[in-house]
Amino acid sequence: MSEDAVIIGRFQPMHEGHQYGLIEPTRRDYDRVIIGIGVSTEEPSCHDPLLYEERARMIEQVYDDIETVPIYDQGDDTDWQEEVEATIDDVLEDDSFTVVTGNDWVASCLDDDDTSYDVSLLDEPEMYQRDTYSGTEVRERASRGDRWHELLDDAVATYLDDIGFEQRLTLGGCYDAVRVEA
Repeated sequence: MSEDAVIIGRFQPMHEGHQYGLIEPTRRDYDRVIIGIGVSTEEPSCHDPLLYEERARMIEQVYDDIETVPIYDQGDDTDWQEEVEATIDDVLEDDSFTVVTGNDWVASCLDDDDTSYDVSLLDEPEMYQRDTYSGTEVRERASRGDRWHELLDDAVATYLDDIGFEQRLTLGGCYDAVRVEA
């Protein structure tokens, strides 16, 4: 039996902290990795500027061996847990897997004694330079036209340039930003 892992996150966008603190260690420890991408029911915003399809494509730019699936937001934690389980059941042959996350809320929603899967919450020290690498930091820098590419894999940065990521944030007035010359 292979060991399967499911990583759940927003990836708005996927940065090097996700890669080196979450995805790469999970790929080393498990035979198969699936990424469940959180999908908001709201319109794109400064907080969630990228659509599911864009985030899936962004991840594919770096990892051609990882499958992505949408995890839709729900009205409450119990409904969200059921959404996660139903989505993963559609992808995996058996219900023995580990959810790997660096998010306390995700872990608390899914860590239930009645489930057949395990939850692995990465501790803060295990997360890769979390004070530097965060989606918020990337979005804030991009909204200012500041040096955000350096926080991303080159393929991800190129893809985000191609889809106009910085322009979305700048033109959308995100973070009340003033453009800073790099």
